[in-house]
Amino acid sequence: MTSHSREFQLHIRGVGQGGIRSLMFRSLWICFLIFSGSLTASELNIDDRFEQQNLTSPLDTALDIDSNSAEYMLENAKFDTASYQHSTSPNADTYWYRIQLSASQLKRPKNLVLLSQSHLLQHLDFYLFKDTTLIKAESLGILDRPMTNEPYKGVNFEFTIQDDEQLTLLIKKQSDGPAIMPLVLMDEPEFARQHMNTLFLWGGVIGMFLALAVYNGFIFSLNRHSSQYGWYLLLQLCMFLQFAPLHGFGYLIFPDVFCRWLGTHMGVFHLLMLWCVLRFGFHYLDIKKFRPTLGKLIGKSSWFFIILLVVSFQIAELQRMYVTSVLIVVVSYICISTAIIALKQKYSPALFYLLSWVCTFVGAAGGFLTYANVLPQNIVTLHSFMLGVLAELYLLSVGLAKRLQYQEHQDKQHRLIDQTLNMPNQHFYQYVLNDQFIARGIDIKRVKLILIYVEGLDHLISTLGNEIVTVETNTLLSKVAKPISELPWQLSMSLDQEHFGVCIPPQQTLIFVTDDENTETQIEKVLHIWQKQLASSIYFSDLYLRAASANLSDGDDGISSLHQKAYMALLEAQKSGLKWRQFNEKMTEKIESHVRILHDLRLAIYDQKIDIYIQPKFDLHTNIVVGGEALMRWTHPSLGMIPPSEFILIAEQSGLIHSLTRIAIEKMFAWVAMRRVDIQLSINISVLDLRQKDFIDFLQFKRDEFSVDAHYITFEITESQELENSSELIKRVCDIKQLGFAISIDDFGTGYSSMAYLSQLNIDEVKIDMMFVKSIENNVTNQKIVRILLNMADVFGAEVVIEGIETHKELTVIKRLGGKVGQGYYWSPAIDIKKFEQQYLHETHSIEC
Repeated sequence: MTSHSREFQLHIRGVGQGGIRSLMFRSLWICFLIFSGSLTASELNIDDRFEQQNLTSPLDTALDIDSNSAEYMLENAKFDTASYQHSTSPNADTYWYRIQLSASQLKRPKNLVLLSQSHLLQHLDFYLFKDTTLIKAESLGILDRPMTNEPYKGVNFEFTIQDDEQLTLLIKKQSDGPAIMPLVLMDEPEFARQHMNTLFLWGGVIGMFLALAVYNGFIFSLNRHSSQYGWYLLLQLCMFLQFAPLHGFGYLIFPDVFCRWLGTHMGVFHLLMLWCVLRFGFHYLDIKKFRPTLGKLIGKSSWFFIILLVVSFQIAELQRMYVTSVLIVVVSYICISTAIIALKQKYSPALFYLLSWVCTFVGAAGGFLTYANVLPQNIVTLHSFMLGVLAELYLLSVGLAKRLQYQEHQDKQHRLIDQTLNMPNQHFYQYVLNDQFIARGIDIKRVKLILIYVEGLDHLISTLGNEIVTVETNTLLSKVAKPISELPWQLSMSLDQEHFGVCIPPQQTLIFVTDDENTETQIEKVLHIWQKQLASSIYFSDLYLRAASANLSDGDDGISSLHQKAYMALLEAQKSGLKWRQFNEKMTEKIESHVRILHDLRLAIYDQKIDIYIQPKFDLHTNIVVGGEALMRWTHPSLGMIPPSEFILIAEQSGLIHSLTRIAIEKMFAWVAMRRVDIQLSINISVLDLRQKDFIDFLQFKRDEFSVDAHYITFEITESQELENSSELIKRVCDIKQLGFAISIDDFGTGYSSMAYLSQLNIDEVKIDMMFVKSIENNVTNQKIVRILLNMADVFGAEVVIEGIETHKELTVIKRLGGKVGQGYYWSPAIDIKKFEQQYLHETHSIEC
């Protein structure tokens, strides 16, 4: 056999310090054996001073091809060190080793112990001769040694030598496992000391494995979504089960039969461990993110390893060895190279991962140097690879904790960054920026806010679609970033990198400056930069810029109040037609009113004080009520009825819109369930509602709770929140229809999204906006538009509701164009739900017109 075969053999059975990551060092050991053939450990002299001798050189060796007896081999076999190298190659041959022992100057008989560090040899027999007489024989191979209840003391052969006595020890080895070395000959007291030290080491190792398992198991129980913890625990278990029989401490805690079974299936555990190494690295290093193509392949590799594991039970050790050796190289390359790539991309947990591999390689190097007789053989060096692996597991444990911290930091960054524009968002402005400025030594009393508002961007979204506008907005922001950052009084902010401002999509950008220059000059310079870039844009060149400014007053609590002030100034600028306005205290009353309404709206939501009004829908030809649209109304305790346009806008800005929507849904479901209505009732929802992860679950729960017949409920999707044509939204809409509800598109025909959605989804209803209906009798263009929209909806099989019919003339034209169902002030405004019930539900109601 070649030295390469020896390398594989050492890998599979883990000679002393063997393991799956020390392959490169094993080949060097072969070279050492080749060039050390002139040395011999086959003749030993024992005297009173003898305590211990490490047998580090090749032994006298003979090949037995006929299964001869020990007596025959003693008298007839040719022993030489040249055969030793061949005996270390992976094969099924039987080899005999000879050690000559002579005693001199012994005051009393000396008890000796020959200790083998190879706990995995399948057949290992010891024969002690005095001259040609066999005086002791013992079988200590893992398949041969007798079962015993005695504490395990390793593979050791005990004998006694007298003064001036010459003994010959023959050792028979037949195993596809490790080589016979290392061997240590020691006297009885030294063996007792070494055994005690070994027990201490084993106890520490078991305790370390247990502590790491308990700690990381506890963390895993708190973070069950963290798959890397599960794979770490499985990897640690595989390593423990490998080292338990390899170094012998497994016999202290496992039944003898089980530990022997582990020892005879090490190759299978190597495959399992490789699988765990790969899967752990896959999750820990987030390979899908840093190497997407490779990540897809690894994600499908489980079946490959499962098949290998099943097959490995059926094939010989040598065959399994070649497969495993190739996998070692592949898995090591994948994991280490990915960690380097991730570290270069500032993925800090990769550092601990790489350090863990360093520990493994250092431990393997220590094992090799010990076997090569460069390092002394002692309890530490003989276990150096296992200690390196323990250091690896500890570093990975620390790395897992660091990864959780990293993930929390990334999640925080995710919450603070607008993911479409890659700019700090409103959450960052409200909760982080003030403290960041203070930490940088900036006097926040000197900070001013310049709000840049791009007018018409929302309408552009309806025309072009959100994707195109987002790309163009990103381009615009990247172009203005450098010139704005170079302004001497501009204040940058730090997150993942330096940013020049905060974005509140789709139209607002907040830029913070110092008071080193007057506000008018600062705004003019900022607007000039923005206007220059807008002019060069294909899509944004016709948009109009407006600005506002605000600074802190004595009563303000940090810069989080600046946006409210600046936004109020912006509204004033829009009302007065000015390019920009600076906030003044006269606007405070409006802000206070806004804050008060927001506070009271929260209370109203908490107390369920939001009322439901219904605007009836009529058959245009029979004037019979065929449905109704649920609308929210809020009566303020002191201010009276608050217009929906006001409190719904506040709800959208403050994030309360989801709560309002759910109140409307719950109240309508409860009312429908109680009255058992048989007309179609619609409830408005926005894209913001659809994006709530639990929205579909909420609908299903409430439907089942109130036993609502979903057939009578329609959800109107409004486009006021920049309805996007996205796969996520399409799935949510399909989920709603799966629950039995109908879907309606509100404001049909006013934007890009409606057309796209109607072509992709089985929409039940569309609503034509009142902008096409008002004075339609005098507007031929709108008449053509309405006719086209009616025909288009008919092609897709959707019912049509025409909104905003207020006069008889409008009704007449709509009927002539083909309209069938409508709503508007011509019949009735939205009315209280009880009034609607009294007027329209007690009996089929028809209005004479």
